[in-house]
Amino acid sequence: MAVGDRANRVSLCHVANAAHAHVAAMDALRPGAACAGTAYFVAQEEEVVLWDWLDSLCDALGWRRSRGPLPLPLARVLGAGCEAAWSLARLPGEPPLTRFTALQLALSHSYDMEPARRDFGYVEQIDLAQATGEAINWLRELEAARP
Repeated sequence: MAVGDRANRVSLCHVANAAHAHVAAMDALRPGAACAGTAYFVAQEEEVVLWDWLDSLCDALGWRRSRGPLPLPLARVLGAGCEAAWSLARLPGEPPLTRFTALQLALSHSYDMEPARRDFGYVEQIDLAQATGEAINWLRELEAARP
């Protein structure tokens, strides 16, 4: 179920890009370095419209597309209800929806890579198209391995 107006833009990050950023920051780290003691966001250079991107994954895998939209205020109420039910009933695992998850699924959040480029020379290693292709292949492998 799509949460929000389906127009939110988000930044994704391939794990190889995250690992590369850690190594690049470590290599640049020395006393007085611009990156010393500084937190950075690392993401794909290209942001996506979350629900369009997820629907493209579903299309590639032959899965049903997301339904909705479910308005954010209603999703937050449902998330609070799930949180309460899991807490009161001491259910194992995480609730299927939380207030935080509802916000993440509905709101835009994207990041500028310029500080990482400037301070420790970060360069994206895997672009969005390749990262998406790898995600589709990985999901196909998982699906094929199911008993």
